Amino acid sequence: MRSGSIRRVWNSVTTMAAWTSGIGIALLMLPTVADVTYRKVIGPSLAGMVEVSEVGVVIVAFLAMAAALRRGAHVGTPIFTSQLNPTLAERLRILGCLVIWIALALMVWGSWQIAVESFQVREFRFGLVQMPIWPAKMAVPVGLVLMLIELTIQIWERFTGARHGTISHDA
Repeated sequence: MRSGSIRRVWNSVTTMAAWTSGIGIALLMLPTVADVTYRKVIGPSLAGMVEVSEVGVVIVAFLAMAAALRRGAHVGTPIFTSQLNPTLAERLRILGCLVIWIALALMVWGSWQIAVESFQVREFRFGLVQMPIWPAKMAVPVGLVLMLIELTIQIWERFTGARHGTISHDA
């Protein structure tokens, strides 16, 4: 499979994860609006809304990270690299990406161990309602793996010069 084909397939994967995240945001929004409306009209908050929001936000945030990286939607500070010649600047970007790759790999490893343990004990958050938190803990390594794969592709594209308009050159 050629580099361009891998990129197209992977773009579909990250787009699907981003759409799933977007749908999750909409699904979180509905009970939140209901809770606020209920609170304004009747008084007390709906039971369990804090717990649902805490778990849901983690899931939607981590599922969207790879697509954000692909689009270059993260914060970039080219103030240093913009002053360098283009070849040196690109080499420093690759080095920076490799450092980030190592950090992400360590986060995947650590978060996966925590997620598996949480899943095995079926961990719950106790509040007004019992809310399972193991799905959120599973979403963390899944989102980080997606981001790690995206970063791997970007490093390869930077290293080979095979840019397809999907990476930020100022990262």
